[in-house]
Amino acid sequence: MLDYFGFNYFGYPEGWRRIPLEDSQLFYWRIDDGPGTVTFHESEEGLNDPKGNHLCEKIYTQNFSPKCYRGKDFTLICTDEGGDCGKMLRIFSNERERVLPSECEEEFL
Repeated sequence: MLDYFGFNYFGYPEGWRRIPLEDSQLFYWRIDDGPGTVTFHESEEGLNDPKGNHLCEKIYTQNFSPKCYRGKDFTLICTDEGGDCGKMLRIFSNERERVLPSECEEEFL
């Protein structure tokens, strides 16, 4: 997959440590800025499940790195699973990104 995209597609500066790449294009996803996490699930209903039946990973940032690298069709996010797996570069499809309305917007709907 990286051969298809290449780091230049995202503008990602590859460092001395190689972080594993994970194809997450089939997931619906959103960035939750409050805790700095990315939440994703195989279905849109699962993404918004109030019981938490979705995956949620902390977004890993460094001093020089943004939270995510957006390309025209895909977004690259470095996540920290917090377990043995450590950091992962995840590629998400921009078509499957979902944004939660803010509390202010919900009041006027």
